[in-house]
Amino acid sequence: MAHAFVSQSGIDAAIQNPAGVASLPAVAFAAFYEKRFTISELSSQGIIGALPVGKGVFSACFHTFGPLSWRETEASLGYSLQLSPKLSGGVKINYLSMKLPEENAQLGTASATVGLIYKLLPSLFIGLNIDNPWSVALQTSTFENNIPYKIQLGGHSKISENFTVSAEVEKLDKEPVVLKMGAEWEAANHFFLRGGYSSSTTKLYGGLGFSYRYFTADLAFGLHQTLGVTPFVSIKFNLN
Repeated sequence: MAHAFVSQSGIDAAIQNPAGVASLPAVAFAAFYEKRFTISELSSQGIIGALPVGKGVFSACFHTFGPLSWRETEASLGYSLQLSPKLSGGVKINYLSMKLPEENAQLGTASATVGLIYKLLPSLFIGLNIDNPWSVALQTSTFENNIPYKIQLGGHSKISENFTVSAEVEKLDKEPVVLKMGAEWEAANHFFLRGGYSSSTTKLYGGLGFSYRYFTADLAFGLHQTLGVTPFVSIKFNLN
């Protein structure tokens, strides 16, 4: 669905928009793997967990990108809450680190994420997510890398019992605004087909999923017109 998930709920929201974790009724966790352009050195992997406590839900994420020699790592801890029958919110504290082999150094810094999801109608939701609202930097005497801010705004609607459409815009620091659109169709019981379009360099997306009781498995692909295919796979468990 071209990553147009900013207004959707579930364990994935711990990464996309922490407000979407607020509706989880029970312990949930997930694991994912992506091999960008089928290049091993550009692979990423991560795990997510969520635990309802009282009126809110705590979440934790750990994600890595790249080989050990220059690996980038992000660890985060979040809290989400249903603020009213129609409004949910969430915050996350993130720790970002990067290994610099040429300087034999490990750099790290902290950032924050805040998100909201509002239920306009029974089948229509809008979401807002802001990553790193202040620009933080990873730097040494010879290296500096500013962690960019990111703003996502969008929504999704359940057109029918088995068909959902979503759309969002994303602004990443000095980069052009990106438009993302996607759709999901439950083609048969427990079996889903998905597609999407993005105005970024990776434009076309497709995938399928299977969900039964507490278990969900998803397989997706993104197509870059020059660099080729990026496969993505995830598994999720909801112990409701």
